[in-house]
Amino acid sequence: MNRNFVVSLKDVSLSYYPVVGIFKKKRIDALKNVNLNIEKNEFFSIIGSNGSGKTTLLSLVASILKPDDGRINVFGRVASFLGLGIGFNPELTGRENIFLYGAIMGLSKKTIRENLEKIIEFSELKNFMDMKIKDYSTGMYVRLGFSVAVFTKPEILIIDEVLAVGDAHFQRKCLDKIQNIKKEGVTILFVSHDMGLVTRFSDRVALLDSGVLVDVGEPDRIVELYLSKTENDPSFNMIRKGSREIEIVEIVPINNKYSSHIQNEIRFRIKYKNNGKIKKSIFGFSITDQFLNVISGPNTYDYLGEYVDLKNYGEIEFSFLPINFNPGKYFLSVAFYDLYNRFPYDHMDYASYFIVEGEKKPYLGYIKTLVKWKID
Repeated sequence: MNRNFVVSLKDVSLSYYPVVGIFKKKRIDALKNVNLNIEKNEFFSIIGSNGSGKTTLLSLVASILKPDDGRINVFGRVASFLGLGIGFNPELTGRENIFLYGAIMGLSKKTIRENLEKIIEFSELKNFMDMKIKDYSTGMYVRLGFSVAVFTKPEILIIDEVLAVGDAHFQRKCLDKIQNIKKEGVTILFVSHDMGLVTRFSDRVALLDSGVLVDVGEPDRIVELYLSKTENDPSFNMIRKGSREIEIVEIVPINNKYSSHIQNEIRFRIKYKNNGKIKKSIFGFSITDQFLNVISGPNTYDYLGEYVDLKNYGEIEFSFLPINFNPGKYFLSVAFYDLYNRFPYDHMDYASYFIVEGEKKPYLGYIKTLVKWKID
């Protein structure tokens, strides 16, 4: 085996048999013949829908579970941050649990003492260290669990979606710490539904679907593959709200592809029906990227200083040149609002989409900034 791999799964399968009904069990194949190699010092993310097998895979690497079939080789000390409280005793204090987790990791009391103040400081739980952790909030659990995991000097760090329940300040702190320990040579296995984080930090990404390893590769390509599935594509999961006093009846994409070579305008026509005899309204649209970050949100009042004079049946057409957009798929939301731009008559999120063609370079972000360069 190539020892550049610190984690290797060969034909790994695992099934569960939960009880359904009276005296009946149902077989669920959590993982099916998974083959996977993860290299030293790699930030490796695993994505997929709920129930796809992500946490099961991490639990196998962490030796929390054992496979039914196949072989798993792990080279290095593993620290796992999976479910809340795993490795903790709720009847012990925060301080006592730090020593407990360190002992589980195989560290001596001396080593734990040397790192104790760093763990407490990072967790920002100094005033709660002598409280039993059964009285901790969810966020406090996250703080203590992550702090202990990263300061017990792991060679392989496993992080599940549980990090998402922490507050924004602590999430940023955790992500900075993850980047720092990666520079020290630590291998990181990461599970998240935040595709922005996955593409930003990962070296490679694996996609699981119903226990099957679909593909492994470059982050942006695998994330696009995941998002292209019908249940994950926002345009197949439109969100609609409003009174329908003004009702959008059709969205016509006159042109929804843009190329920098041709520079043809993106153009849409919106057909509406006035059910409430409303005389005037504000119409607007917004553009979001594939991670649902809002790129722009024009409306008729802010851009033109005018309201839309409504008919019983009417059309609104708009167009724009996305000359500063980097290549990719963008989603379009459209809406009619009242004159104060607060009450929605009809608001349709991710109602359509357009494509900016070209070679996608994720590190360039979403917008091409018009820059004047001067190099001496």
